[in-house]
Amino acid sequence: MIEAEAAKCLDCGACTASCDILPAIDPARPGSLARQVLAGELGMREEWFIPRCALCRRCETACPAQVRIADMVTAMRSLLIAEGRIDVERYRAMWVDYDWNAISLFRDTYALGVPSERVASSPLAFMPGCSLFNEGYELLPALMRLLDGVCGAKVALLPDCCGMPLAEMGLRTRYERFADGLWERIADAGYEEVLVACPNCLAQLESRGEALGVRVTSVYERLACAGVKAPARPGVTVSVHDSCPARGTQLGAWVREILSGYDLREMECCGDKSRCCGSGGAVSLFDFTMREVRAQRRAEEFARTGADWCVCACMSSCSTLDVPPASGRVRHVLELVLDQEIDRAECRRKMDLMWQGDQGARNEHRLAHSRPLAKER
Repeated sequence: MIEAEAAKCLDCGACTASCDILPAIDPARPGSLARQVLAGELGMREEWFIPRCALCRRCETACPAQVRIADMVTAMRSLLIAEGRIDVERYRAMWVDYDWNAISLFRDTYALGVPSERVASSPLAFMPGCSLFNEGYELLPALMRLLDGVCGAKVALLPDCCGMPLAEMGLRTRYERFADGLWERIADAGYEEVLVACPNCLAQLESRGEALGVRVTSVYERLACAGVKAPARPGVTVSVHDSCPARGTQLGAWVREILSGYDLREMECCGDKSRCCGSGGAVSLFDFTMREVRAQRRAEEFARTGADWCVCACMSSCSTLDVPPASGRVRHVLELVLDQEIDRAECRRKMDLMWQGDQGARNEHRLAHSRPLAKER
């Protein structure tokens, strides 16, 4: 895969201007970088770049040769991990194919589970995604009732992870095994359609769902097509942060339709040209400072719009962008639809507390000694 994509690269540099870190290794280009990796001639600059790429695909919108740069970078990560040049243990907190990780530990610490009435058999399931399930748990009762009404049937709740963190880390074999298990559970449950709230889940699941005869639909598409709109608040203006996985899709249009009662003020970089919020590419697990730099830049871009709220369709983006000068001004679109705000300060407090005291020691021990959910095949 790396060789084929590298061969397409024109080394023209069109992608460099759209990236926040490619200029740091200029004049190296993605294609030449990949060829160096394949030849075993990787330099320090290139080795610095590969784990810090946000995989946001913004560069791909500028590429005249349509090189799949993000896929090439994740494949290069796989090679560097295999060679021991990237320490895979740095990603352990998000090994979603292991019994204990940051997501499962949070749910266990605060007893977050699926209500019994949402486990019942149904042809429809709602998959909120890891962050929305954990950080927006209080939204789920009202949201599930809304979906029941929109869909005309009782909707089951699917709390599973799509496996995206594994794919972004470059752990391709583990990701595929994890994804196989997820689709087996979907098939066993008899779901004919899975509604997803997370843009990452949509990007990871849509094509395979189509191949398996299971429709994977964005919940924002379903809500927008049903005429559901967020109750407008007079005088409140919003700016929409478009998530990187939504690039090239209609997701942003559906979100804006839901928010059509608000005065919209677009950021300079929006739609397919949107910048990463900082949570992409599993970069925060490798270089947290890079996450902070990207979040700060995007928060400042939002502030320049003069809008009251920065609205996201991705809960990870909400958490990441809640930094000055956007602090307290970030909302998930479903908060506006349901007219129910999430207490982000409380959520951050819970995240901190789960790693403190006796509970923190227990969680640290469980994370350090976590085990695979499925046996190697």
